[in-house]
Parts: sequence; structure tokens; C-alpha cells
Amino acid sequence: MTELESALVRVAMMRANLAGLRDPDIQADRQALDTILTALAAEREARERAERERERYEGLIYRPGVLLCAKCNFRLVSNWLNASDGTVSPLKTTEHCPNDGAPMWRVTWAEECREADREWEKQVDRAHAAEAELAALKAEVVEVVRQGGDFANALADADLDETAADGGVTVGMVFQQQARTVYGPRARDLLAKLKGESR
Repeated sequence: MTELESALVRVAMMRANLAGLRDPDIQADRQALDTILTALAAEREARERAERERERYEGLIYRPGVLLCAKCNFRLVSNWLNASDGTVSPLKTTEHCPNDGAPMWRVTWAEECREADREWEKQVDRAHAAEAELAALKAEVVEVVRQGGDFANALADADLDETAADGGVTVGMVFQQQARTVYGPRARDLLAKLKGESR
């Protein structure tokens, strides 16, 4: 029971004790007590109204259910899932950080928006970097395909059994060696890049 409520109870008990007495001074005291009781009730109503306003403004200032560690920037989102009606509401408790035991602070909507903006910029930069890497890989694939096409055309036009000028080595052997040492490793490297593996 708050101090205001206990004062109201005492005033009500005094009022009940004075109700049966008829002395003019007591009647004046009774009227004074009635005035005090009315003032106390109005003050209680004003405090309750102020508390409701404070809670309303807190919802406008603070992001419900989000806490941030002042030391390590650990972010905790704590919500209560109401199974009976399927709603979600934020927990109103403050906790200590599980990493370092520092106090967790509530996050304002302004901080939440700044953090979302920073995260958005990081994701946009990441997307631009990925697009640039993809364009480079695409250019490399086009070049390998072009060279492979040139190689295939040369292979189709060649007489594979024809002996090269140094004797003993055929044109087919030269093409096999070039495929094994030049185009094979380039194709493997390109496939590794496309799969996300680095060599």
C-alpha cells in the first residue's frame, strides 16, 4: 500500500469516527477532512494519469523488448509469447549481460533507426561488392568459353595424326598437352570460384 493510499484510509477512518458527533468544531474538522480527502483523491487520480502518460511516452521513446549491453554491445530482444491469445508482448525487465555481467540498457527508437540504417548500408555495400565480383567472374567465363571455342575449332580443323616438324609428336598430342596444362586448370579455377571455393 502506498503512502497516499494509507493516508486515504486514515482519513476515511477519522471521517467515520467524526460522523456521529455534532459539535460545531468537530463539524468544521469534518469538513476540513472531507476537503483533504477530496484533494488526496484528486492527487491520486492525477498520479495515475501521469503514470499512464509516462508509459505511453516510454513506448514512443523506447523500443519495447530490446536491451543493449553498455559494455560489449550485446543486443537482447526479449518478448513474451502469450499462448492463450496468440499475442506477443515485450518483457519489461532489465537484465545483466550474459557475456560480461554489465547492465543492459533500453534502446530508444532513434538508436534502433540508426542501427537499422548502418546495417542497411553494410548490406548495400556487400551487394555492390558481390555484383562486382559476379561481373568479373562473368567476364572470365566469357573469355574461357571464347578460348575454348577457338581451341575446339582448331581441334576440329586439325589433322590429329599429322606429325609435327620435330618428328614423333602429333598434332593431337600438342592439343592434349595444351588442354591439360592451359585450359583444364583455368576451367577448374573458374569452377572453384563459382562454387565459392578459393584456390
